[in-house]
Amino acid sequence: MAELIDIADIDIVFISYDEPNADRNWIELKKIAPWAKRVHGIKGSDSSHKEAAKISETERVITVDGDNQINSDFLDQTLKLNDVNFDHVFSWRSLNVINNLYYGNGGIKCWPVKYIMNMNSHENSLDNNPASKIEFCWQNNYTQMFNIYSKTHINGSAYQAWRAGYREGIKLVLNKGNKPNKENFLDEVYKRNLDIIKIWMTIGYDVPNGEYAMLGARQGLYDVMIEEIDYTNVYNFDWLMYRFERCNYHNDIIPHLENLGNNLSQYLDINVPVFDKNQSLFFKNYYKIPKNKEFMLTERESVFL
Repeated sequence: MAELIDIADIDIVFISYDEPNADRNWIELKKIAPWAKRVHGIKGSDSSHKEAAKISETERVITVDGDNQINSDFLDQTLKLNDVNFDHVFSWRSLNVINNLYYGNGGIKCWPVKYIMNMNSHENSLDNNPASKIEFCWQNNYTQMFNIYSKTHINGSAYQAWRAGYREGIKLVLNKGNKPNKENFLDEVYKRNLDIIKIWMTIGYDVPNGEYAMLGARQGLYDVMIEEIDYTNVYNFDWLMYRFERCNYHNDIIPHLENLGNNLSQYLDINVPVFDKNQSLFFKNYYKIPKNKEFMLTERESVFL
């Protein structure tokens, strides 16, 4: 089996909830993809994606998060399906405007509609499956692609930035939903994920609200590994707002950053400095963003190039 599908022939659905920059991002998407549709205000990742699948008139649907701005050249690409990947979800990497990280977080995704309708994730997950409560990427037939086709703007408010950092601070240390042992933390967490979370916790002071993303990542890692909270709440936006308000941060958040960094160093043996604006910019200058390659190249295949 071999099938070619132009991206421009697939329905695009913009999924937004409470992102302060969602309307602006929606306007920008409609400029380059006038056929795009929108799902807004539906609570829960599973439910909102099912609504996106319901309004799609094509067998596949492309989803764009409310905090995401896509590159127009994505629409010029062609999906190449074969006997192996015909029923896969494809997730392209996105560039994070706070810290210049690029991975699947917040990226464009292309789903078989039937896949979405049959999945049980996040708020609709089965109780015995912690992985599906937290993240799509641990599900079967989920393929992470190499290329970057969008930018994730998660700094529209202090809370938006904190929430994004907090969720990644938890998710990045999990292995298919399972928490590592605190005593063997450095050995059990994937090295690449550990590198990513360190960047979340230290880089971003040079952009508006970037320090809150750093704070959120530190708080998330502290909560899951030291406070040992019920980390499956990471999907619940009501609970996340409650957690943010309970932290009771004040305008000077440097002491909070430093305190969390000291605790993480003491309990997990990781160094978490507070980088200022200039140090953050210096890092970004040398943290190179790769150029796109063949459209269907997966992240796993890219390591052999």
